[in-house]
Amino acid sequence: MDLINQSNTILMLKRLLDRASPVKTCVAYSPGKPKLGEDKSQYFDRAAPEETGVPLRVIERLLTELSIDRATDLHTLLILRGGKVIFEGEFGAYRLRYPISVHSMSKSVAAMGVGFAISEGLFTLDSPAVDFFPGRLNPLSYITHKEIKVCDLLTMSGGVTFAETGSITSADWARDYFESEIRSEPGLKFTYNSMNTYILSEIVRQTSGVSLGEYLRPRLFEPLEITEWAWEKAPSVASPDGTANGTEKGGWGLYIRPEDMAKLGVLYLSGGKWEGEQLIPRDWVRESTLQRMRAPKKYGAFNYGYHIWIARDGSCFLFNGMFGQNVFMFPQNDIVVVTTGGDGETFQQGRLYSAIMEAFAPLLPARGVKHDRTAKAQIDARMKKAHCVPRGHCDDAIEGGREAFADALDGMCYEITSSARAIGLLPLITQAIQNNYGSTISSVSFKVNRDIRGKAFSVTAAFGYEDGDAPVDLTFEAGCTEYVYGSLEFSGEQYKTGASAVFTSDEDENPVLILNLYFVEISNRRVIKFYPTGRFIDSSGRVRFGELDATFEETPGTDFLYQTVGNVLGDIPIGNVFDLFRPKDEADIVEQTIRRAFSPAAKFKLKQLTIL
Repeated sequence: MDLINQSNTILMLKRLLDRASPVKTCVAYSPGKPKLGEDKSQYFDRAAPEETGVPLRVIERLLTELSIDRATDLHTLLILRGGKVIFEGEFGAYRLRYPISVHSMSKSVAAMGVGFAISEGLFTLDSPAVDFFPGRLNPLSYITHKEIKVCDLLTMSGGVTFAETGSITSADWARDYFESEIRSEPGLKFTYNSMNTYILSEIVRQTSGVSLGEYLRPRLFEPLEITEWAWEKAPSVASPDGTANGTEKGGWGLYIRPEDMAKLGVLYLSGGKWEGEQLIPRDWVRESTLQRMRAPKKYGAFNYGYHIWIARDGSCFLFNGMFGQNVFMFPQNDIVVVTTGGDGETFQQGRLYSAIMEAFAPLLPARGVKHDRTAKAQIDARMKKAHCVPRGHCDDAIEGGREAFADALDGMCYEITSSARAIGLLPLITQAIQNNYGSTISSVSFKVNRDIRGKAFSVTAAFGYEDGDAPVDLTFEAGCTEYVYGSLEFSGEQYKTGASAVFTSDEDENPVLILNLYFVEISNRRVIKFYPTGRFIDSSGRVRFGELDATFEETPGTDFLYQTVGNVLGDIPIGNVFDLFRPKDEADIVEQTIRRAFSPAAKFKLKQLTIL
């Protein structure tokens, strides 16, 4: 089975990175992303930082550190002390009211379900994992994998090779997990593997009779008043009695609001007690936050407990998801820090983690400190800027500046004439996670929306998609002065969006239209840059452009993807993946292939004037 999965992994990566045509999946696609609303409610009281003993200068310094490193790409930030919110921030189009995909932070929540199940006697830490899959596995698996216990799954020491790539190459994750090779004796070596958590999700479902999310609903989500949440399901596989499993992915796929993430942090800092009630067994909170495995240095300044990261210096513990989804808990200072973002980090290596540790690991005053007017003014100025859409500078790029540039594109329709890659609006990393590979962009049209003074306040962009015999249009409005919110549907999955349009110029003073398309429930963002050329005057005397050069970038960017491909492939010979794409004598086949796939370029030619 390992050879089959390796072959499928290589095949999928070739299809993903080649992109000469839309990707053909290894696993049948069905829509999996949940449809969620929004929740503006605030459970926690708000207080000024200095009232709780946190100097404003500490927060100002933290914001400065995070702004210096642009790769941090912070989306939202909550800081709590003593159960009160002392700072809340929203950046770009991201808002605290939206539930967001927290990636591997889901593992910590899944472990809470395991803690409940153990306390209720459904199984123990020493229970063999194969015992929960009677009649479903290869008979040999019950012998070869019998030493893997629940505690090994919790500490990422199961030792098997079937890992994250299995989610896009396999339809039966449990079977392939227990048929894969065991590289190290269970319980001895830390090997991060999201499939360990999926097996735990299956175990909770098998023993409780309901899915992990439904098991947690009355025990965790309802007592904490967490109402807007959802957990994506793994591919449905029929059990021996013929019923589909409906098992949550466990290791990822949970959507939850930042304020509700903060509730989980406060709950753990209080030893599992909530509003006077012992919600999670105190013993489980203590046991899960003890160091169980020493993690290699590549995972940052943290070791591992039961699906919780433990700071090596003991100053905090952490629920962590890639791209910057975090709940930091500092027991010494009674501080919880919640972040969401798109920082391109898989684990805890970036500036975000060191800056937060430097700010809140040292002992802080227990009571009020003096108000700092200068720091407050600096924080307010920074947060005001965080909400603004950049105006752009194009006065020297086109006579008449921004308004003339907008007028030149208004009502224009362009069709794609050249592209080495199949290009879609949904970020490619999201396509891979969701197994949802969109069709190819075929055209783009623009309509400029103006206020009563005749000033452009937004741009409506309509992208034509080739989708077999049923072409579709994906249309969104992008604001020039503030973000405009809407939604887009890709193959039956609905994605909330926020978008901005910036009329600006490049370093050579050529006009550029930048459309930022934020997918506000996930970490990824599309950045589309149009470079108009072929300037001419139409019959009405207006400046127009005959062609557009375009780039379709996404964040997290190619640097993250370059690093991730190497980590994901593991022992798969990397040359096998890339030999088909580039000449063998090219300097860096891997990097060039990834950059071409994740930052594709295209040319568009004027098709007609149109009205959207």
